[in-house]
Amino acid sequence: MGSKKQAKLPENDSQSGLAGLNRAILDCALDCIITMDESGRILEFNPAAERVFGFARNEAVGKELAELIIPAPLREGHRQGLRHYLKTGEAHLLGRRIEVNAIRADGSEILVELAVTPFLIDNRPAFTAYLRDITQRQRGDEARQRLAAIVESSGDAIISKDVTGIITSWNKSAERLFGYRSDEVIGKPITILIPEDRQFEEPKILECIRRGDRLEHFETVRRRKDGMLLDISLTVSPINDQNGNVIGASKIARDITIRVRNEKRRAAQYAVASLLANSRTLAEIGPAIIRAIANSGNWIAGSIWLCENDCATLRCATTWHAGAPRLEIFEQITLETTLENAIGLPGRVLNSHKPAWISDVTRDDNFPRIDAAKKAGLHGAFAFPLRAPGEIVGVLELFSLEIARPDEDLIQMVAALGSQIGLFIQRQQIAEELKRQKEAAESANAAKDPFLATLSHELRTPLNPVLIWAGGMADEPGLSPEIKDGLRM
Repeated sequence: MGSKKQAKLPENDSQSGLAGLNRAILDCALDCIITMDESGRILEFNPAAERVFGFARNEAVGKELAELIIPAPLREGHRQGLRHYLKTGEAHLLGRRIEVNAIRADGSEILVELAVTPFLIDNRPAFTAYLRDITQRQRGDEARQRLAAIVESSGDAIISKDVTGIITSWNKSAERLFGYRSDEVIGKPITILIPEDRQFEEPKILECIRRGDRLEHFETVRRRKDGMLLDISLTVSPINDQNGNVIGASKIARDITIRVRNEKRRAAQYAVASLLANSRTLAEIGPAIIRAIANSGNWIAGSIWLCENDCATLRCATTWHAGAPRLEIFEQITLETTLENAIGLPGRVLNSHKPAWISDVTRDDNFPRIDAAKKAGLHGAFAFPLRAPGEIVGVLELFSLEIARPDEDLIQMVAALGSQIGLFIQRQQIAEELKRQKEAAESANAAKDPFLATLSHELRTPLNPVLIWAGGMADEPGLSPEIKDGLRM
């Protein structure tokens, strides 16, 4: 058997087949393919170009490309570039993808991505332009840019995270609110913002998001980079992919610290006033007063100290704490401590007659209870005087787990509360002194009657014989009338 030889088409059939193939490629291409000659006139205008530009092929072929689809302001530039290329062979735009405006048959402008390739036909320059309508893509890009600009310029912190709680975006307001730069938190778990006692919230939020639910106006507490706690309102929305699957969440966080603080402080003022109006002794209401004022901030323990020995010393009269076992030890040490004027936090308030802050008691050189405070995990402290007219009768101190910073609004609030509590304590002390004096008077009055009875008895005993003798003598005969009257008397 002879070897098989590959069949060849006659040359004219081969060319016909190639032309058919080229025609099929042009007709099936998704991109616009437009060919023009060296004069800039259109040689080919494929179906995709017809769809995009709205011109039929027979309308376009033979027309100048610049006149057909290039906006009027750009036409002369196109023509000059073509002449420069034909003269010098230099072209800055050939073989590159660029974005330019084009015009449709109805006069509307679109944005197209353009790449132009030169070639030769019968040794004459020709050019093929590949165009893609990117108007919608540009609009999408612009919409995304606008959205990004809105997010970036928003006054609220806007944060996104994936379904595992890893931070994926972080706007400028988030930087200002929480103190972290975006490069410090992107890729980190969102739990770095959540205080220890609220870590349980995040799994519940993620569970809600995975179900596709939205969480609105959830008020909670978050921690800044510097450790400061913030009251915030959260709105958390699921982020879905094109198939509707939840791929993450968007969080909008708004700082409501001032609003919450004002509400808590109004509540504290009302609570203290109610306690003072409806009670008679500090022992009854002392812990409740401390708790009411502590609830106006992030305070977890406190004490009331009273002056003794003409305010030469201070003694703790009552305490309150949030209930942690480690705070009980600090409470016991406080109850056992007596402070001299200017010693410790209460002492320095008594000495200065002004409120005092300690940012961190574990680093303060005038805090005798420092070891107990370290074991309790206490850091920040604040104290203010309890005033009565003409004197300071005591000091109220508060402690927190966080570093304390001076708060002028709190100082103004406790100025009024300090006077109310001080007056209450002074009235109680006056009432107790009056009670002691009354009891002493009643005791003295009660002792008077036994004394008089004893005195009467002791006087009557020696007088009885005298009375008997005088009575007998008054009846004796021979006595003068004056003596008889005297004996009878």
